[in-house]
Amino acid sequence: MNRYPVKPLLLAQKISLGRFLATIVALFFALGSAPFSFSANGDDDDIIKVLTVGNSFADNATRYLKQIAESKGKRLKLAKANLGGSDLERHSKHLSAYLADSTDPEGKPYRNSEISELSAFSLVEALESDDWDFVTLQQLSRKSFHPDTFEPYFGQLVHAIREHAPGASILVHQTWAYRRDHPYFADGSFTPKQMFNRLEKAYEGISAKYGLDIIPVGKAFQVARSMRHWYMEIPDPKFDYGNPKMGELPDQSGSLNVGWRWRENRDSGKSELSLDATHANSAGCYLGSCVFYEAIAGENAREVSWRPDDLSDRQAQSLREAAHKAIAARNLEHGFYPIFDGKTLDDWEGDPTYWRVEDGVLVGEVTEETVLRRNSFIIWRGGEPDDFELKVEYRVTGEGNSGLSYRNIQLMDAPWSLSGYQADIDGRYHEKRVPRQRYTGQAWEERGRRFLALLGEIVQIDETGEPVVIGSLGDWEDIETHINEEDWNEYHVIARGNVLTHIINGQVTSIVIDDDIENRRMKGLIGVQVHTGPPHKIEYRNFKLKDL
Repeated sequence: MNRYPVKPLLLAQKISLGRFLATIVALFFALGSAPFSFSANGDDDDIIKVLTVGNSFADNATRYLKQIAESKGKRLKLAKANLGGSDLERHSKHLSAYLADSTDPEGKPYRNSEISELSAFSLVEALESDDWDFVTLQQLSRKSFHPDTFEPYFGQLVHAIREHAPGASILVHQTWAYRRDHPYFADGSFTPKQMFNRLEKAYEGISAKYGLDIIPVGKAFQVARSMRHWYMEIPDPKFDYGNPKMGELPDQSGSLNVGWRWRENRDSGKSELSLDATHANSAGCYLGSCVFYEAIAGENAREVSWRPDDLSDRQAQSLREAAHKAIAARNLEHGFYPIFDGKTLDDWEGDPTYWRVEDGVLVGEVTEETVLRRNSFIIWRGGEPDDFELKVEYRVTGEGNSGLSYRNIQLMDAPWSLSGYQADIDGRYHEKRVPRQRYTGQAWEERGRRFLALLGEIVQIDETGEPVVIGSLGDWEDIETHINEEDWNEYHVIARGNVLTHIINGQVTSIVIDDDIENRRMKGLIGVQVHTGPPHKIEYRNFKLKDL
């Protein structure tokens, strides 16, 4: 039963209007992912330190990175913990072997003079060998479009990086789809575009899970392949593949991959024509390096002038354009920037009795010894946004009660007290009489008008302050199934003018249209809350803000 009156004129439209608004909001706002804005720690003159954990695809994508950086006056240390043909599982198994027995040779498979003078070393030793700005991770290309192959190995590697290189930003290196003449695509039932779409989804999913950014090398390959310079006819109609002449090759001038080449057969010792439609050639390596450069240096790849000798100025220019477009596409689509670094409380203020940073997470905890008499907030001091989108992942214990506050003001009658809009959060057992997440997703106003819209409601607050339900987003029981219990959820808040939208895990949960000019707020502080009541814990990570 609704608490507010329903305007008769809109009663018959309740279901259709709700579905319409939910669909529009979901389509335009709820499909975002990790933000894309990188910069190295320190001043521009400082050395940028990058460690890659991958395989030959990481070698390919960074082949020219040092030359590009040096040409732009940047000092770069590029070190590699790469193993040819290695997937995430293999890296994780070597890590586990080292953690179990640091003398086990199985735990020390890496060799790279940039990291260690030792003949072999472990991933832990690589991570601890320097203060890395960035550590990159990638999946084996043939597994990259199978999301079920990423875990638990990706998570184990992320945990190791956060423990042994806590100052590093972890970046997900997106690999690329194979060339059209790869055997995968021979019967036409599977295409390079389908391979890319699936690997993009897999990388987006794993990056969102851990709050990481993506280096979109695979996207850049797709962009370049749509350009005139990088189109090639496959197969070459002028080449006799069945009876090739020694040393001759088909026309591959538009290829980003190695393609056809003459190689010595290991068994017979004879030279034969073979196909590598997976690895990058010089053009593909340059493209990948340009994407890496713009990602880690934060400078437009189109302004790079250095190029390999085997590429013309026009070819190199088009590849730089593709690299920039791949990154710009993510910025245009998302435009988010982090407001919590996962390491410190810089730009945040709150009571240290209740708030701390732990393993990249902002933790709020109330114990038996610290039970609150009044709600306490930690406040972001980076500004007072007006129109914005805010995304954050949260996890709350069963007895927990919290909220994501925005457009708030700080009150002086109690320490760390806020008043204003709140995207509500509670645990399943917050109210033991009704074991459900009763308030999560609703719109609440702290120290103000209180309930603005319950779960599943579209509410208009008129100029007199009267709230009226004008639409439905669906049954609250159905909406509640989208909310994970005591596990991570993504909260997405959109504040545009006087319209406030709350979304959890892609599901629109409540909408408020606030026409109460006297009491509404159009800008203000952002904060999160620990609540009065029994001991509980609330965790937040991966705060991302986008100005509208």
